[in-house]
Amino acid sequence: ITKAIEDIYSNNINIIENLPNELISKYKLYDINDYIYYSHLPRNRADVHQIIRRRKYEEFFWYCVRLEYLKSLRSDISKPLRTINKERLNDFINDLSFELTEDQLSVLKQIEDDIKSSKPMNRLVQGDVGCGKSIIAIYAAYLTILSGFQAAIMVPTEILAKQHYESMNEILSRYGIIVEYLVSSRKNKADIINRLKNGRINLIIGTHALIEDRVTFDNLGIVIIDEQHKFGVKQRQKLIDKYKYCDCLYLSATPIPRSLGLTIFGDLDISSIHTMPKGRLQTITKIVNYKNIKGLMKSINKELELNHQVYVVVPYIEDLNEADIMDVDKAYSLFNEFFPNKNINIIHGKMKNDDKNQVMNDFISRRIDILISTTVIEVGVNVKNATVMVICDAELFGLAALHQLRGRVGRSSFQSYCILLTDESDNERLKVIEETTDGFKIAEADLKLRGPGDYLGDDQSGYFALDYADFYSDIKIYECAKADAIELLPKFKKKELESNIFNDIIRNEEKNRNINN
Repeated sequence: ITKAIEDIYSNNINIIENLPNELISKYKLYDINDYIYYSHLPRNRADVHQIIRRRKYEEFFWYCVRLEYLKSLRSDISKPLRTINKERLNDFINDLSFELTEDQLSVLKQIEDDIKSSKPMNRLVQGDVGCGKSIIAIYAAYLTILSGFQAAIMVPTEILAKQHYESMNEILSRYGIIVEYLVSSRKNKADIINRLKNGRINLIIGTHALIEDRVTFDNLGIVIIDEQHKFGVKQRQKLIDKYKYCDCLYLSATPIPRSLGLTIFGDLDISSIHTMPKGRLQTITKIVNYKNIKGLMKSINKELELNHQVYVVVPYIEDLNEADIMDVDKAYSLFNEFFPNKNINIIHGKMKNDDKNQVMNDFISRRIDILISTTVIEVGVNVKNATVMVICDAELFGLAALHQLRGRVGRSSFQSYCILLTDESDNERLKVIEETTDGFKIAEADLKLRGPGDYLGDDQSGYFALDYADFYSDIKIYECAKADAIELLPKFKKKELESNIFNDIIRNEEKNRNINN
């Protein structure tokens, strides 16, 4: 490679600069030709230092330009104004059977201001499992419906869709609001789609079924994506594109580190809920070695004697490699051996939807004592009587998954427990989960261990095309790059500054988002 670079440059090649000259002067960066040449043929340590400076700055700069461009597309759109009936909103809050936390009230105010604004809302609400994000979604939908628009909530599973429907319909039906849910297994889908199209449904809750082409709205005003990290970028956008001027609200129980939120979510407004509802006890988390399985079973039996229920999560439906990793059948045999008189059942992703729904309904109705499951129960399932979560071979799960699974218990005033069953008692990730229940701290650890994913693309892990820059050690470079991107974007858009990269960004975003400026 070194020889090839020497040969190319010996022929007086001239590479076109892609950074504005004013930035090169401002930071005394190597120009593009020196940058590439000395990347391969550094003369000294000073060259290496300068090459790394430009690499990091350039990566951050173009990433920030793209984010700022996305923000500018949003700010160019004006939506039909929403009328806010403050008296009815206050009555709604006063009628609730529980007291909202300070953080919840703060987020509701932010959402209210967004919906009143002439610009479409684009907000992410993040907070730990059980912190009360569902009431945020209900409030946002209610506010929008009062203004004469429809609301849509998209969730990742049928079980969660039905669960949301039951809880939200119970609250909203008393105000004359018509709530429905749409999932693939519903028998009367055609009727629901027709009523939705003609405006006879105010709030629709559904799975991916909502993004089908035949599902249309009379006047969609807000799209709420629950557990937004479970959907791909294109899936989220397909629902949002059904109505050009709708507000967008994303809910996530996988908190985003502050450093990351300030960076890759630069085109979103971010709200955080740190406080938990009153009366919740912190879930006790313990790493337990398989050698101590008998002692664990004695502890579980105490919970079963209190008529509480138990989740047991395994990494695989079937251990095809026979590597002595726990699967659903092995777990069923193990727990049946210790608890032969208890009702034990299995649920996993390969089961038919009707069968999965039946098992979950049986568990919710307390007809099942111990539920053996894969991660299909990771998201949203709310069984207040379940107090024990056993995660088998816990070292095989990511931090976010472990935290989500732990969130299935501790949803009542009962003391709950999360057991990380493993042969790797000194595993770094498991120690993080054992030592803290703070999802924001866990997110910071997850960012360091795994990388944040590509927010602007389709990838869900890895360092989103930043090969050299790092948000922890290079945060000052990032801050400079972001300030420069904000300052120079108007010049790029007016073509006062020319860049092939920026032109590619424009073409790509307008194609993907189907936006006609």
